[in-house]
Amino acid sequence: MSAATAKPLVSVVTATWNAADYLREAIESALAQTYRPLEIVVVDDGSTDHTAEVCASFGERVRYIYQPKDDKRGALAHARAFRAARGEYLAGLDQDDRWLPEKIARQVAIMQAQPETGAVFTRFRVIDDTGRDKGPSDMIGPSGDVFHTLLRGNRYCYSSGLYRRAVIDVVGHHDTEVGIGDWDLWLRIARCYPVVMLDELLTEYRVHEQNYSVDRRRMALCTRRVLERYRDQLHPDCAECRQSFSAGLRLAAEAYLDHFHTMARGGRLAAGLPSLWDALQTSPTAALKPRHLLTLAKSFGVAITTRRRASRQPTNHLPGIEQTRRS
Repeated sequence: MSAATAKPLVSVVTATWNAADYLREAIESALAQTYRPLEIVVVDDGSTDHTAEVCASFGERVRYIYQPKDDKRGALAHARAFRAARGEYLAGLDQDDRWLPEKIARQVAIMQAQPETGAVFTRFRVIDDTGRDKGPSDMIGPSGDVFHTLLRGNRYCYSSGLYRRAVIDVVGHHDTEVGIGDWDLWLRIARCYPVVMLDELLTEYRVHEQNYSVDRRRMALCTRRVLERYRDQLHPDCAECRQSFSAGLRLAAEAYLDHFHTMARGGRLAAGLPSLWDALQTSPTAALKPRHLLTLAKSFGVAITTRRRASRQPTNHLPGIEQTRRS
């Protein structure tokens, strides 16, 4: 095949930590793609399981890079994987997700037909920790100029995305500080380039208790941090920008409130109060809605009742007394 007709290289980029068995499935789904050529780059963020052995079992088909564990929840590993990739197109694949065989071929075809496009995403279905199908996700992102929609919250799945390397070279690689580097990256792409949502279920997203998104307080904090970075990048005199930005802040406030209610109803009112304060600071209008005020009253009531019951429990030894005082 001549250089003029050669198909562009696609780099599959994965950051991983202690998920060797899931990682094997992810790599196998990448190798099963009908599109060639592919390179697979795996950055191991200090795993202590058999991740290295899994990657070695694929031989030269996987480029394995080890680094000591960072304190960024894999953000530095993601950024390093993207920078190490050599392809014209870059496809993110989380360590526990999988692809259907036609995914990359369908996305590359769109990229080549629409050279102005910055990213192409696919629809995805949810699988559980054993790989069983739990049905298609109803989270379907839009196509076109999606910047305003993304300000209101993430609408895409990381493992479903394919990006044009030249675009990432312009807008910048993954951020390692804000905590939701993929959403931040998509906002930067969408600020300058159109995005395509491929209406085909070509990605499988695994849901289990280790998913990062289950930490509601951290997600709220990271959502707020991402949005604050775009406060000065809204389109001038754009009412839709302002409305979308405010809607995104309301989303963060509601996540803070969710964390507060969980803590309060679990008898940990003091641990939840910082989230209540953060919700009020992030979006007072969201935190003070009548339905939220009613839920707040119920949560305080449950917390007080739980604490009273706990204080009535007999304590027969010093450690128990000390634990009650610390609760």
